Amino acid sequence: MLVLVPYRDRPAHLRAFLDRVWSPLRREHAASELVVAEQPAGDLFNRGLLLNAAYLWCTRERGLRPARVLFHDVDLVPSADLRRAYTACRAPVVHFGDRFARYSGPHYFGGVTGFEPRIFEDVG
Repeated sequence: MLVLVPYRDRPAHLRAFLDRVWSPLRREHAASELVVAEQPAGDLFNRGLLLNAAYLWCTRERGLRPARVLFHDVDLVPSADLRRAYTACRAPVVHFGDRFARYSGPHYFGGVTGFEPRIFEDVG
């Protein structure tokens, strides 16, 4: 599983993410990879651009071919059960964002989303 995290200027959130999300996820799924895509200060934050660029860098430059791609906001810390669901779910696309209390609504598409790589690539 490839975990992509868009990031800019939130060191406390990043430390918490690494300790409370990435460390246990890595222990549970040793073949997982993490890429934190950092946007320089000064530009408007563009989550989509960071995720697209990180995915392309991983697949084109590093040659990774993950079975699953997970887009994960740096400020969300899932329960252990939800974290385990990241890899247990086999649907082509899964939006986990509505399982975090502050994110909801039919037009929200952020937070945590898992994809099969072919789906993400087909969307372009």
